[in-house]
Amino acid sequence: MASSRCVACLSFFGLVIACALVIVGIVGIVVGPDILQNQISSQLPLNPYSDQVDSWETPPVPIYLQFWLWECVNPDEVFIGGKPMLVQRGPFTYLEHRTKTGVAFNENYTISYRQPISYTFLRDKSFADEQYQVTMINTPFVTIALLIRNQSIFIQETFTFLTYLFDDTLFAKHTAGEWIWGYEDPILRAVKNNPILSPFAPDDRFGYFNGSNSTDDGLYTVFTGAI
Repeated sequence: MASSRCVACLSFFGLVIACALVIVGIVGIVVGPDILQNQISSQLPLNPYSDQVDSWETPPVPIYLQFWLWECVNPDEVFIGGKPMLVQRGPFTYLEHRTKTGVAFNENYTISYRQPISYTFLRDKSFADEQYQVTMINTPFVTIALLIRNQSIFIQETFTFLTYLFDDTLFAKHTAGEWIWGYEDPILRAVKNNPILSPFAPDDRFGYFNGSNSTDDGLYTVFTGAI
């Protein structure tokens, strides 16, 4: 008999717990979305006293930017009609810094700020040092040559004279850092300063990410998320 009573008690308590769970589930389905929305509405919007402001201004997760460069290892053979042989050099790894500055909370539920972005080279995560010399296509030379190919003979001959004067060729050797962040190119400077060719070279620097280090995109104004 005692055993039967225990079984009955356990069954009763099990039924009570099951009913309680069902009730909790129904209540959760009915009011849960409203509770969640209220939590989001109270915690997510940015304000001067918000816990999220610090992590929003300076993201805690590190961001890495990596570059690979393609080096031509047989430029002399290419000059006489050979097929270029390319070897991948990289990665050259940089740590990205994004710290918002000039943060100002506005009365219309918006926030204004600037976001300068800078990069720090990480040697331990890179193929070689930033000063590693890489021979690649002379992009400024090729670009200007393509831009003037349909221009007058006088313009083309002027550019040919400048390339001869500065001994510019199809390939150029620069450090990895220069290829990425930019360097002052003598042929670009000469073209920029030449009154005939200046429209084809508005800048005397070249780099695939030239002007992208320690700069910002201007003033941002975004909504804080408050309703």
